Amino acid sequence: MRIILTTIGMALVAGGAIGWLVRDRLRRRNARRHMDGRQPMDDNDYGRSYYPDHADIAATVRRVMALHSRRNLSRAVPGDRLIDDLHLTDPDDPMGLEELLMHVENELDIRLPHDALEQISTFDDVMTQVIDSKRRQAMKESMA
Repeated sequence: MRIILTTIGMALVAGGAIGWLVRDRLRRRNARRHMDGRQPMDDNDYGRSYYPDHADIAATVRRVMALHSRRNLSRAVPGDRLIDDLHLTDPDDPMGLEELLMHVENELDIRLPHDALEQISTFDDVMTQVIDSKRRQAMKESMA
């Protein structure tokens, strides 16, 4: 009886792992399909093309997000939705996007407002929050 229960338990764990792997693979494939037909750009070209006044910041944000999400973002554009289009985090993981943004904060030495997460769905939304945070930080430093 004990062997049967152990076997069933192992089968459930294996099935869950396989399900997670299949789901992750489908999410990656859907993200690739979403970006099909677009010209790939490196991070610096992306920054210069879409955010000429903040090219270095945009390149850094995209690089950090690609690194920590383990996704190829070379064909992403600012209007792509982070979860629905690019599948950067699992939609069932409430901490996924928050963790991604924490990496951006650490890399750029900024702090995003607590309600920023509620206002972010696209890369452009991230950039708006980051640029606003940089401005606030610069104003505080100039007043000090």
